[in-house]
Amino acid sequence: MSACIRPASAGDEEVLVPMMRELYEHESVPFDEPAIRAAFRELLGDPALGGVWIVLEEGVPAGYAVATWGFTAELGGRFLLLDELLVLPEMRGRGLGHATLAFLEEEARRGGASGIRLEVATDNLRARDLYFSVGYSYPGRLFLTKRLPAPPRSRRLRSERVEAKVLVKASPERVWEALASGPGLDGWFTTGASVDARPGGRLAFRWERWGPDEFTGTYEGTVVEAEAERRFVFHWPVDARTCDTTVEIDLEARSGATLVRLVEHGFEEGPAGLREMLNRSCGWGEALALMKLFLEHGVRV
Repeated sequence: MSACIRPASAGDEEVLVPMMRELYEHESVPFDEPAIRAAFRELLGDPALGGVWIVLEEGVPAGYAVATWGFTAELGGRFLLLDELLVLPEMRGRGLGHATLAFLEEEARRGGASGIRLEVATDNLRARDLYFSVGYSYPGRLFLTKRLPAPPRSRRLRSERVEAKVLVKASPERVWEALASGPGLDGWFTTGASVDARPGGRLAFRWERWGPDEFTGTYEGTVVEAEAERRFVFHWPVDARTCDTTVEIDLEARSGATLVRLVEHGFEEGPAGLREMLNRSCGWGEALALMKLFLEHGVRV
């Protein structure tokens, strides 16, 4: 074995993301690619948070590890949380897992940690055997998680808005169903979407292997207005999950057709906000075209 473990850099993102997707799918964890990419970039930008490492064998990517710093009185202070560890299936059985764990122990010692913690799926017997074999033990407690909403913060918003419109040769009733219901969205766009079309209701857009990047993830939001067959407004997050924007969709009946007008606003000032706005501009143009194709010709691309 000629293993090499090195810190990841920004240029490794496209190598790491497919491996991360493989781990998440194996663990049956939703893979929210934009959020994961944003977290990866934040971790690389602040070494005080922890690190990302790529495992190589003879120069070929064979796996990766993500670890972050924590603090607990139980372990006497600082500890290293092994958050993610993957050795690609075709690279297993070569001692790479043991080598990576030994490497991370040294990283923990150099960082002043008194211990390492990790999480592992209860049914992942292969991984559990590996950890037990190098001295990890089960503390007899459950690892629990609660996601918290992003805290409110002062935001400077761009004056520009994303605007798109399309004329669909279908009734407002059919267009409303396609835009404001889970089954309707799943017909042409999503996989497993849910919409509670009333003010204050929750909505969730979910995709599985969508588009050329095979994106899998869920975007959740809140319904603001819902006037059947006329107007649908909701809040939802930008791709980086740093803030929410507002999407306003208005339907206008035309002779044998429906004019759909869409506006999205609330993007933050600065390069990141501009990038989000441009991404949404392209995305909504494509989405409305796909909806038109489906409602007029029954074709899902």
